[in-house]
Amino acid sequence: MHMINIGITGSNGLIGYHLRVFLENKKEVSVHLADRETFSSSESLEDFTCDLDVVVHLADKNVGADKDLREINMNISKALTDAFEKSENKIHLIFASSTHTIINPKAAYSVSKVECSDYLNNWCNNHDCHFTNLVIPHVFGEFGKPFYNSVVSSFCYQLANNEATKIIDDKELELLHAFDVAKGIFEIIQKKDFGQQRLSGSSVSVVNLREKLAHLSELYSQNIVPALETQLDCQLFNTYRSYLPKDYYPREYKLNIDDRGMLFESIKAEQSGLTFASTTKPGVTRGNHYHVDKFERFIVLDGEATIRFRRLYNSNVESFTVSGEKPSYVDIPTFTTHNITNTGSTNLLTLFWSNVFYDEQNPDTYFEEV
Repeated sequence: MHMINIGITGSNGLIGYHLRVFLENKKEVSVHLADRETFSSSESLEDFTCDLDVVVHLADKNVGADKDLREINMNISKALTDAFEKSENKIHLIFASSTHTIINPKAAYSVSKVECSDYLNNWCNNHDCHFTNLVIPHVFGEFGKPFYNSVVSSFCYQLANNEATKIIDDKELELLHAFDVAKGIFEIIQKKDFGQQRLSGSSVSVVNLREKLAHLSELYSQNIVPALETQLDCQLFNTYRSYLPKDYYPREYKLNIDDRGMLFESIKAEQSGLTFASTTKPGVTRGNHYHVDKFERFIVLDGEATIRFRRLYNSNVESFTVSGEKPSYVDIPTFTTHNITNTGSTNLLTLFWSNVFYDEQNPDTYFEEV
């Protein structure tokens, strides 16, 4: 099996993050990353480009004065081609362009994208390399920067933190999740699709987007899992959950107690799902994996446990202490490795709920130590 060496510029950005996660589980791929520090010297950039087969060029500046924005983005592109010339690789260069070049062609960012694309295309033609100009629609996803990456990020952040949302300009958006962008990029690499390529998303107005996200947020605040009827609904819901404050979990249940015992509503969902349970012996840990689509809930019914989260490519571990004496739930964020450890002296009884049935052909479960 031939190993494909893929370089990613702008690896810390929204698309870069999700592309890293997607490629993480491709055995035939070796991933090489470039961030701002990489571009700080020609030597580090040359080290990055050495032996690469494909470069996905995501690094750019999209906010700032018009002249600065165009100059900075062109300088980034020229620094990259200078490094290519030193490495002498016959690479496949994939440049991330945007539908903004079509929707608002006179904007400085659009002009910058066209200028960089033309420059890189000409350079590839003159150096026996392959070039793909990839036109990408409005991208959203978990961990995007509010008020920078996407109106989805801004709305989700505001709703998750009980802030007012505001619509400045209602227009039609073409939404595409960053992980789907990653899938599209990898397909282009595999098929060797050169020239102009375009990824397609789902159409929704800004007004309807806000209404949809507000509805998801309102239901979830009432401990109701909303109906996630489409992939877009699921992706928007998971994106919203990624902005919840760190102290949001664990969520305590309303307990109905009388002389017979105790009763609480463990989950209310507008859709079908999978309920399952496990026992865990003292000192034993379950989990150490993450999901990219699946939504899971953990509920300790008997015993004591610690649930731990760690966002991928982040060293910070969040811990939640839970007990059957005080029932509460913790919902697992996507792109977050997690585990549960029995910290008590008796067997731990845990109830789980997932929004999808387990599929052996597509388990959406990837091993990663917390």
